[in-house]
Amino acid sequence: MGSARKEDAIAVRDLIVSRGYTCLSGQIASDTEEVRMTFVKPGSTLWINMRNKSPSLLEEFCNVYEEIHAVAVGVVHSLTRLKPMTFSEIEAADISPDLRRDLESEYHYYYVVFWAIRILIAIVLIAVTGGFEYAAKVLGW
Repeated sequence: MGSARKEDAIAVRDLIVSRGYTCLSGQIASDTEEVRMTFVKPGSTLWINMRNKSPSLLEEFCNVYEEIHAVAVGVVHSLTRLKPMTFSEIEAADISPDLRRDLESEYHYYYVVFWAIRILIAIVLIAVTGGFEYAAKVLGW
C-alpha cells in the first residue's frame, strides 16, 4: 500500500474531525487502496470513499439504507396503490419517523421505482391482452 494514499486519508480525516465530527471507522483496502471512512456529529452522518476511479452506476445505486427503503416502499406502493404518494403526503403517512425521513430524503427513488414497475406491468398487459384498456387502468387512467 502506498503511503501517499494513507497520508491523504489521514489529512482528510483530520480536516473532518476539526469540523466537529467524530471518526467512527476507517479502512484502507490493501489490494485497491480504496479508503472508506465514517464520521458522525449530532444531527449528521458523513461517509467518505476515496477511490482511484469513479464508481460504476451499479456501485452507486442503492448503496445506502435510505435509498433501499425508498425503493422498497416504491415497490410495495406500486403493487398496492393506484397512484404514488406525493411528497407532501409523506408527512401524514402512517409510517415510522425513520422511514418517513428516508422517503423525504430519497423521494426520487420511490417515485421512479413506483412508475417503472407500473410501466413494466402495462407493457406486459399490452403484450398479453393485445389491448390498452387494462394497461390504462394500471397507469391510473
